[in-house]
Amino acid sequence: MPRQIVRVITPGTVGEEMVLTAAEKNYLLTIVHAGDGFAVAALDVLTGEFLVTQIRDVSNLVEEVARIAPREIVNRGS
Repeated sequence: MPRQIVRVITPGTVGEEMVLTAAEKNYLLTIVHAGDGFAVAALDVLTGEFLVTQIRDVSNLVEEVARIAPREIVNRGS
């Protein structure tokens, strides 16, 4: 039987209820340099909750990432 990829599982995309507790957020986060600051977007794949904000200062960016506590940070590539 030929093998093929049928599912990709990473920390930010796990949606199995037996792996996660109901109160646990499972954010997938991305950061993009936008003008004079940064755009931050986070998605909880399990619940569909979507957060987005723009931050100008790098120290505030670090605080926001720590507050969200993402399971995974993705980059759009270059």
